[in-house]
Amino acid sequence: MPTLIDLSGGTYPSEFNGVEMKPLVGVSMVPAFRGEPLVRKMPLYFRYGAGRGLIMEHWKIVSNARSPWGLYDLSKDPAETTNLAEKNPEIVSRLDQEWWHIARDVEQLPASQLNPNNDKNRNLLDEVEFKILSQGEPD
Repeated sequence: MPTLIDLSGGTYPSEFNGVEMKPLVGVSMVPAFRGEPLVRKMPLYFRYGAGRGLIMEHWKIVSNARSPWGLYDLSKDPAETTNLAEKNPEIVSRLDQEWWHIARDVEQLPASQLNPNNDKNRNLLDEVEFKILSQGEPD
């Protein structure tokens, strides 16, 4: 969204149709298009269906909901051919905690239902598409 707003010259509204908007999360990619450095204040978080991931520093974790995280060192393995998760559980744990923190903030997930230390709650990722609180909480 930040990239589209930047390219269009638009602005992000603080409210729409009388509803207060959540703060915009992310950064514009336009500087990268110009060959300039891209500065992010937070890790790159993503979710696609039951798949999910996070890039922080040179590390990347990716997973489908029912599979464990894969860990890749993008500085040495940009093609993600060598899963380093078993050799670096402390890094996986740190990035996993960050993923859940951002998921609750960005997706407005109910923290009571999506506690990162609860396997039952982790399985919700595979059972339902995340829902914004205004649309209702997952069962």
